[in-house]
Order: sequence, then C-alpha cells, then structure tokens
Amino acid sequence: MRFRSILALLVLAAPVSLAAQSPFSGDGGVSSGIIYKRYSFGSTYPTKNVEQIAVPFGVVIPIGRQFSVDIGTYYANTKTHDAATGDAHTLDGFTDTQVRGSYVFGNDRLVLSLMLNLPTGAEKQTQQELDVSSAIASNFLLFPVASYGNGFSGTLGAAVAVPAGGWNLGLSASGRLSAKYQPYDDPDTAISNLRYKPGFEGRVRVGADHLIGASRLALGFTLSTFSNDQATGGGSPGAYSPATRYISQVSLTSPIGSNSLAVYAWDYYRSSSKSDSLVGFSSKENIFTVGAQLGIQAGPKVSIQPLIEARVLGSAPASGSGFLFGGGATARLEVTPRFSLIPGARYDTGHIKSTAVGQPSVTGFEGSLRLRYAL
Repeated sequence: MRFRSILALLVLAAPVSLAAQSPFSGDGGVSSGIIYKRYSFGSTYPTKNVEQIAVPFGVVIPIGRQFSVDIGTYYANTKTHDAATGDAHTLDGFTDTQVRGSYVFGNDRLVLSLMLNLPTGAEKQTQQELDVSSAIASNFLLFPVASYGNGFSGTLGAAVAVPAGGWNLGLSASGRLSAKYQPYDDPDTAISNLRYKPGFEGRVRVGADHLIGASRLALGFTLSTFSNDQATGGGSPGAYSPATRYISQVSLTSPIGSNSLAVYAWDYYRSSSKSDSLVGFSSKENIFTVGAQLGIQAGPKVSIQPLIEARVLGSAPASGSGFLFGGGATARLEVTPRFSLIPGARYDTGHIKSTAVGQPSVTGFEGSLRLRYAL
C-alpha cells in the first residue's frame, strides 16, 4: 500500500474527470449527491448570473486485489440570465459517461489504465445551448460540469512509483485518441454541418512526496500537448492548434494534535496557440490558486474541513484578468460503517477585468451534499 497514494495522483495524467472516486481509494463504493453553484456578475458584464445544479453518479468496482473499474457521469441543469434582456437560457441533460479499468502490478508500483469517454451527453447543441455551455467552460470559475459532450474517445495510461531515499517518486504518461463528432445542430446557422475531430492528446506527469518530520510534502507537474484539431463541413473548416498546458502543484500536510492542516498551491498555464491569429484573440491563460484547509476530528464519526482560498486569473483570452477570494467548509458524517454524508458550502467574492466589460464584481455560492456507500 506504500505507493498507492502517489499512483492515485499519477493515474490522473489521463484526461479523466470522473464523478466516481479514484479506484485506489480502498474498497469499492457508490457515490452520488447534489451540487448547486451560482455566480452573479456586476452590471457591465453581459451575463447577469450563471447557475448550475449537478447530480453526480459514480461507482468503483474492485475485481480482486489488482483490478478495478470505475464509472462516472453527471446529470446537470445549467441556466444563464442575460443582463440586458433578463432572458433565461437553459441547457440540461446527462454528460458523457467515463468508464475506466485499472490494473495494478506487483507491489503497488505499476498501474495500467484504459478510459473510454462514451458520448451520452449533449453532443449536438443549438447556438443558444452553445452560449450556455460557453458560460461554464471557464477554468477560473470551476463549475462541477464544464462540458456536456465531447464525442467518443479512448485514453491509455501507465504510472510507475519507486522509492528514492526518503522520497517516493512517480512518473505517468497517457495518450488520448478522439473520434470525429458533430458539435452543433442548428439549421438556422452555417455551423450546423460542421464536423469536429479533436487532435491526439499526450500527457506526462511527474510526482513526488516526502516526509519532513511529521509533515508530508507532495509535488506534481503535468504537461499536456496536442496535435491539430480538424474541422470540416460548414462554418469555419480548417486545422486548429490547441495550446500546450502546464499544471504545477505543491502541498504540505501537517498534524496538529489529533487534527491536521494542509497548505496548497497550484498553477495552470496555457500557452498561446498557433491558431490565435485566426480566432482574433490570445488563448494564453494563467490561473494561480493558493489555499489552506483544516481537518478537525469533531468526534469519532464526524470530521470538519474549513478552508480559505484565493485564485488569480492572468493573461486570459481577450486580455482578461480576475481575482476570487473565498471560504467554506465540508463535513463528513459517518452514518453507518458503510454509509457517509458529506455536506458542504462555500462563498467567493472578487472581480473580472477586461477591456470589453471593465471590472465587474463577481460573487459565487456553492452548496453540496454528497453521499458515499462503501461496497
């Protein structure tokens, strides 16, 4: 079990966003719940507010000690209100379903995984639905569901962990191939006949953790690179070059009596794309986040995790920037040895700034209730 924590992080080098928990979290289980998230914007912003209700469904099925399967999807309802007209626009339905099988070799040092993205979500969208979908795609706002459908894809990944003195070191790599799909279905626009083929994605991640006294330091770095996307048919056919992504992470977790304190930071950087001259603005983006979370053991069956966090957006598309500061808490209530409830709430405040909208305020609220049943 020594290396399973770092392998659990490294296998995420595959482009996966499952509602289910990691297959390396122990016994299998079923998880669900409900998440409500809402952002409201100042008067100069074209959208008055964006709100989303998301219901995750996930299951982890261990098959023997070495092999496990996890399956995850969401049902989500997203609504936007136009600032000028007050009109409401809605997009709801299931997202794509992700199915992953993982096999651990030897003494928990090597894992192979295969993930399939099944197109059960809203693959074809009208122009109005596309506008709603674009409102939740921000890496800065981090909605529970940022995309409803992306077509079929398959991802093969491998991760390995080894000891090195007092360190645990890990390396993982994955590759994703995606099928062509039709992203739009609006007979009133020229893009209705567009067919989109995402390029190949390659991802490499390195990770390390180390004990410093009674504290644990964890480090991670991920590089994602892409071949050209291809668009054919109506609209704007041609080749589009996605930008390279870099993600850096660091955390330090320390015991405080029977409790714990985790201090963390991560940085997401997307370089400029070769296609920026075609779309008319820079895709360069940088998001830096720093935060701290307490782990308080309030009783034998109750734990509470209050947190504070600051997030800074810089070099965003169309020369935008932003800042959010928030706080909140989650709790874990062990109802039975197998069944747990995890309620949570969070509030954020800040602003978004660009030449197009000025500097409107942003306030956000999130409330959630997650359920977990161990098999």
